[in-house]
Amino acid sequence: MLIPKYDSLENPNDSLITYCSIKVLLPYHRDYEVMERDGPFRTMKRVFPVRSVGKIELVPLNEIRWIKGAANYVEIHAASGKYMHRETMHNVIEQLDASMFVRIHRSAIVNLEQIKEISSELGRYSQLVLHDGTELKIGNAYREQLFDALNL
Repeated sequence: MLIPKYDSLENPNDSLITYCSIKVLLPYHRDYEVMERDGPFRTMKRVFPVRSVGKIELVPLNEIRWIKGAANYVEIHAASGKYMHRETMHNVIEQLDASMFVRIHRSAIVNLEQIKEISSELGRYSQLVLHDGTELKIGNAYREQLFDALNL
């Protein structure tokens, strides 16, 4: 990213726009450089940044089982624990990899690799069971989107 150079500034390191750069080094990921400027993080393919007070935790996408909406927050249920993240469901689903995650209800997003079975009630597929035994409802508006993602 280029930061504009101003000849009128005495020190070339001075600028009118400041950016926060975080270098992330994890043994099982490539080096990531996440640039943030007063907005959400860009889409990341292998990790999801969870903002907490005073820190940013990077949760690997393959560990995330499902995400539950809770007002202006989301609860991220992962193998390593449960995380609270201040973001709307709409913004979270846009940041996640669409080939791994699908929204199944207005308050639930699920990792496709974590789905164990889809059960029907009265001929309508309305419930989803994850490998850890969690049961989630499938919303009528999201059923077709789920089946498309699973190629059913």
